[in-house]
Amino acid sequence: PAAFFYRDAFLLASMLYRDLGPDTFDPCGGRLGEAEPKARKALELGLWPEGQLIPLAEGSGHVFVPAAGVLKPKRAVAQLLEGLPLLTGKVSGVSSTGDGHLLTLESGETIGPFSAVVFACGADPALLPDLPSNPSLGQLDIFAGAVPEHVITDGHYIAPLGDQLMSGATYTPYQAGEPVAPAGQRSAANREAADRLLSK
Repeated sequence: PAAFFYRDAFLLASMLYRDLGPDTFDPCGGRLGEAEPKARKALELGLWPEGQLIPLAEGSGHVFVPAAGVLKPKRAVAQLLEGLPLLTGKVSGVSSTGDGHLLTLESGETIGPFSAVVFACGADPALLPDLPSNPSLGQLDIFAGAVPEHVITDGHYIAPLGDQLMSGATYTPYQAGEPVAPAGQRSAANREAADRLLSK
């Protein structure tokens, strides 16, 4: 069941993002490292549609996924929210009642209840202390230089972003109290990973 869920979620997302257009999603495909044995097993079991998971040279460890690509989240979010009513304000807290979830704004105003709340706040310490979560500092960086034709993953990932290279992500465990901000040491790790993946 888990394999079916992730397969369907990926293929649905890929179709949805393609429909948003080339300025939002670049369907350049992706090469997955260390995935060949799992891919061959998935194909034997008929878990993936034909042509959506392509093992490369026998023993290479790599698999090509034509439906993969690079999403520009800011553009995607704007397109997906177009025409929807929006409430704006900085949330300082979330609480639950029998009727749903309430959001407390910095102004002191409470709005809701809502049947569901999606957190897209990174490791924001103001919102996370009471939640069962393990935030990490998933930093990515954009570099000039050589650019791959498609996404390449193998531990880290690199992806084409126009004429620049995107590399990530670090996923350093978040320590309470530390600033949620880019760090030079994580940029160096992404640069090193990019150089390694470009050489494969």
